[in-house]
Amino acid sequence: MTGLLPRLCRWKNGRSECSVLTAHAAAGAARQHCCVMDALRTALLVVAILAAGCQRGYVIDVPRNRVTFQTWDEGNGTQRFPVIGADAATFEAFEIPGAGGDFGRDARKVFEGPKKIKWADPKSFRFLGSNFRDDRAVFRDDRAIFMRHGIGRNIVRVDGADPDTFTRITPGVWRDRERVFYGLQGFVPRDIASFRILDHAGWARDDQAIYWYGRELPGVDADSFAICAADDTFARDATDGSRGVDLPGGR
Repeated sequence: MTGLLPRLCRWKNGRSECSVLTAHAAAGAARQHCCVMDALRTALLVVAILAAGCQRGYVIDVPRNRVTFQTWDEGNGTQRFPVIGADAATFEAFEIPGAGGDFGRDARKVFEGPKKIKWADPKSFRFLGSNFRDDRAVFRDDRAIFMRHGIGRNIVRVDGADPDTFTRITPGVWRDRERVFYGLQGFVPRDIASFRILDHAGWARDDQAIYWYGRELPGVDADSFAICAADDTFARDATDGSRGVDLPGGR
């Protein structure tokens, strides 16, 4: 019965002309339609793959136990770096509010981009605050303090810092319950309760001693100590007003 066969319509001479397709012609038209749809799906897939290639983030391959960190920029295009030591089965990307950056973790380790953050606990690693600038951000977990350091801006552990009492005194200078830290370097002042930063770069004091970038100046009378106005790398006290206080390391 021709009523059950599909009709083919074309626009011709300003009007629509329809004709009944034979079974053979209908099958051919169906095949042509399928080919067009397949080509369209293929084109969309290629576009999706190309778009994914421009993204930045982690690529997790569980069957091969492989994690890759992918970047893209106009100068270098897509670059892929292996995340060495990552367990793909438990790996996930995660965001640290306030910190920026690209972070990932598995059941035992924490990563920034492709780099492992040594000693960091994946369950409690989080942002603590800025140091000098955003690229000197400070982090913590339940056991330690971590800070960006060096030209590579790697996140490294601050040895000896107590995370529960670690707080900023001034940009670049931090303290915990018993130590003061200039970046990664910590020292124990004579009296942490009275320790304070003076109004000149590098100088600090407590009620018992004077310090220059965390190094105690021996033999200085703290009560009469004064920084020279003309050159704040020099200071004097009542024991010898004729010369500047010798600074450790020749500074």
